[in-house]
Parts: sequence; C-alpha cells; structure tokens
Amino acid sequence: MMRRLQSRQGGRRTELIRQQTQNARVLSASERKISFSNTTSVNTDAVSESNDRYRLLRNLIGGLERKSTVLMAQPPVKDYDFYIEMFGNSGKAQTFTQTGEDNVTEESQTEVEDMVTKWTQQPAQVPDDIGWGAEGGGVKYGHDDDDLHLFRGPSAAQSEALHKFMDVAAGVMYDLLASTRHSGEYFSMQNKSKFSFSAGYNNFQLVPTANESKITSITRSKTDEYSFLCAFRVIQSNHPSIIKRSLLVEYPLDRNAPPQRLYIAQSVVNSSVYSDDGTMLFAGLQDGSIVCWDLYESAAVFDHRIPWLDSKEGISLREPSFDTSFMSSIIHDDRTTAIVNVHVVGSSGGSVFQLCALDECGTVSTWTVERLAMPSGTQGCRPGSRLMLTLSSIVRPDASLMRQSPSGSVMANCIAVMPDDQQQLLIGTDSGFIASVSRGKSGGYNGPRLYKSPMHVYGEVLCMRFSPFDPKILAAGLSTGSVSIHKAGQVAAMVILTPSNSSRTPVSLIEWSPM
Repeated sequence: MMRRLQSRQGGRRTELIRQQTQNARVLSASERKISFSNTTSVNTDAVSESNDRYRLLRNLIGGLERKSTVLMAQPPVKDYDFYIEMFGNSGKAQTFTQTGEDNVTEESQTEVEDMVTKWTQQPAQVPDDIGWGAEGGGVKYGHDDDDLHLFRGPSAAQSEALHKFMDVAAGVMYDLLASTRHSGEYFSMQNKSKFSFSAGYNNFQLVPTANESKITSITRSKTDEYSFLCAFRVIQSNHPSIIKRSLLVEYPLDRNAPPQRLYIAQSVVNSSVYSDDGTMLFAGLQDGSIVCWDLYESAAVFDHRIPWLDSKEGISLREPSFDTSFMSSIIHDDRTTAIVNVHVVGSSGGSVFQLCALDECGTVSTWTVERLAMPSGTQGCRPGSRLMLTLSSIVRPDASLMRQSPSGSVMANCIAVMPDDQQQLLIGTDSGFIASVSRGKSGGYNGPRLYKSPMHVYGEVLCMRFSPFDPKILAAGLSTGSVSIHKAGQVAAMVILTPSNSSRTPVSLIEWSPM
C-alpha cells in the first residue's frame, strides 16, 4: 500500500549529487614565473653623490641673507590733521568774549593779536624728502644717505654667495638637460657602410644654408654623447654674415632635428674642444687666436639668426665670449702662426682651469680660464660676457728639437697631456717623432725627450690619444695610415699597425673603443 501511494504521488525528489569539478589550470599560467632579476636596486654611489650635491647647494643657500618686505595700504594724511595731532590747539589765549545776551559792544581779543602760530616751508619739497606741504608725503628721489650704506651692507644682487649658488644651480640644470636621453639605443644611420665593423654613417653638410663649404674640425662633447660638433669653412652662401667665416654646428645624433647651437668665428677653425663639464667651447684659429663660447648664455642674448630647415624662427648665431687676437703678436713674435691644437688641462669640473694651445711652430701657450661673477669688460671680452682668459705661460721649442729634422725646422701637428703628470706635454711633429715638453719648472719627469719612429716609412704624426685603460699607453696616427703604439718611458714604439695598401690614407683622428 505504501509503495503504491508513493508511486502515485511521484515519490520523493531524487537529489542529484553534484560532483565538485576542479577547473583545469591554464597552460600559460602553469608556465608563468616571477623573476626578480630586473627589479630596481638602490645605487649607493648615486645616492651618495646626490646627497653631496644637496649638501653643497644647501650650504650655498644658507649663506645668503634673507630679507622680508611688508607692504601696507597707508591712506594719505592731510597736513592740517597731522599738524593738529602733533601740536594740538596750543598757543591760543582768549581773554573774554561777547555772548550776545546784552546788546553791548565789547572788545574781543583773538589769537591773531596776542600770538600767531603758523608753520610753512618754501619750497614744499626738498631733496631730502623731509618737511611738509603736500598730502601723502613727498616725491621719492633715487638716492640714499651715505651713512645708511654702513648699516645696510651689500645688496643680494651683489652677494658673492648668490653668484656661486646661481653658477652651481645652472651647472646642475645643464647636467640634467645634457644627460643621456636614450640609453642603450643605437643612432639612426641613413647610409650603409661596406665595412663589416660599421653599422652605417650619416652625412653632415650645410646645404641649403651654404652653397659651398669645407669641414676643418670635428669634436664631441665629454658630457653629452648624443651631440657632435662640426666646424665648416663657408666659401659661398646666401647669408653674407657667414661668408669666408667658420660656422660651428652642434648636431644631435639621436634624432633627426635641427642643430642645437650655431657658433661663428672670423677665421678657419683648426681645432676645437669642450671643457670637462661641457659648459664651454674653445677653438684654435688659423690667424693664431683662440676664441671661446659660454654655453650658459641664453640664445636670447644674440640678435642674429640663421634660417634652418625644420626650424620656424631660425637658430641664434652665437658670437665668441672671449677672443685672444689682441695677444697673438706677443705670443707668436709678430708673426701670423696658426693654432693647430687646443687641449683642456686640469678642469675637474671647477670654475677655474687651464687651456693649452699649440701653434704650428711648436710654441705652447697656457691660458687660465675663469668664469667671473660679474661681466668684467676687459680687453677681448664681449660686452656682457663673464668668461676671461689670462695668459699664464709661454713655452717655445728648444733648439735641440730643430736639429732632429733633416730640414732644420719642425712643424707641430698635435698635442697630448700625460695623464699622470699634467705638466708634461707630448707634441707630434712632421718629422715623425714625438717630443716631450714640460710647461712648468717641475723636474720630476725622467722620461725620454723624443719618441721616435722611422719617418721615411711611416711619415708624420698627425694625432695622438692616450688609452683610457692604461695611462702609459699612447696611440699615434701617422700620415701613411699606420698607427704606432707607444709606452711612456720607452723611446721606440711597442708595435706599429700597418693597413693594406688600399687603405693607406692619413689618420686625422684616433679614438679608443669604450671596452
């Protein structure tokens, strides 16, 4: 019976037992790994350097005088009210008066008869701004009392600490702007090279700014690896301001853009170099003078602009901040001797360092370079410029060097400074040897006077460069296309690298690989 009732009523609901199914893991998720190899790590050297810079800037800021000015809205004061407040209604005497109650005429005395008190000043305004006569005070004249200067002291604009702070702050901003923009990326090369070691090359030219020009010097900045300076001798151009002059163009290498800066020089540029901090540019000219530019100066200081492709307003033409042409006759004995090489010595990022210039006769002139707090206006300095070059010493070639040449005369081509002793200079000559010259009176150098190589085989010494890995190793580029490797203290070359006959062109520039 119970079964029949259960069957008619449909029985109890059968509960389905659901099995818990576990979702399969995604294949990509199972192979996913977390790597901490590329996480950012704290660079203790960079943190230490930033703390040192912050401490120096904080000390400069703390040394400045702090002044505060409070401006108040002071309403003008009437002269009469000011007088009454100062002196009151004193000076008046009244004996008697008539009230008008009695119709009697009596004598009345006023203050006019007994005492007259008046104040006046003629003229109303005097140069000392003291006195009365006008509401709201007198006219302010642009002068101060001489005695007040004893208490006020120098203003903030004349403070030496402020100038030092502005120089350091400008240097920090320049380093930030000139820092590496795209680390780890290759330059964009427009042309392919046939050499296996080269990724390509780019052409640098002045078209259409100049119809005909010639490259005389190239150099790279020591702080900005993405800039390249090229000096052109302009022969023909549509712009008369650059014809028969040198135009130095600073190209950006990491992007296709107009030049960053343009510099103008009156003569042919034979050599150019940046300062160690990258804030100054020096050039040795064919007429025997040296010119320099201050890269801290704004482009708005210069009036002339040169039209350029992809530049809407053109590029400012920077004139030299200092020119040593007024000293050329003293250095070169009233002769026009070209400067063949310039080299920065002992910069180390300071505001005062030295510059060595070599002329083609072998004379080395040393200049002290300084950035002043205020424009000096001395001879050779452009108005408004703060750079100044002072001649420190002149070293002329010894007569014994002249006897080393078969012709009796030696022409200098390049100069290099010993890394271990910056008083010692090496001069490459057209006779094939390298001469060692001291620009000071220190007698601590015991090396050879000459570094020789067979001239009839390898030719002139055109360029030199010390190794960044070993300060005693020197590479010299020769006019026959060979490269000689020398070691300080040894007369003969360690090895001479000779190219094939098809590649024997003069070596005009030599560089060591970074690694």
